[in-house]
Amino acid sequence: MLYRSFLPVGQGAFYLEEFRTVHNKKINIIYDCGSQTNKKIVESEIRNNFCKNEEILIVFISHLDADHVNGLEYLLKYCKVKNIVFPYTSHTSRYILSIKYLCSFDANNKEDFSYRLINNPYETILKNSDNTRYTLCYR
Repeated sequence: MLYRSFLPVGQGAFYLEEFRTVHNKKINIIYDCGSQTNKKIVESEIRNNFCKNEEILIVFISHLDADHVNGLEYLLKYCKVKNIVFPYTSHTSRYILSIKYLCSFDANNKEDFSYRLINNPYETILKNSDNTRYTLCYR
């Protein structure tokens, strides 16, 4: 059985697929995890859809804009994320995203999770969840 949810986070993306095996084992897959409207909405949706320490098999991140990743820090703390797949992002693109982030009105902090994720996804994930496997996709 498959359940697909497009979680209401305002401007941004947070999609959940839940599979139930023949033995009723739950397998969770997430696509993106963020909101430009309000990051607290994403945190609320995480609490409403998952039990504390529930396993997430895999999280796919489409791109590193904050409205697709700014809920990831909370997800890593609240759930047990086994795998995260990131798109390849060139140095130039990361540089542009960093400048865009630092110039944004509401979040110009180099210590912020989203900023650190843009610049060093592997280290940022490891710092927040030492059991999560990180995969970088190339074209």
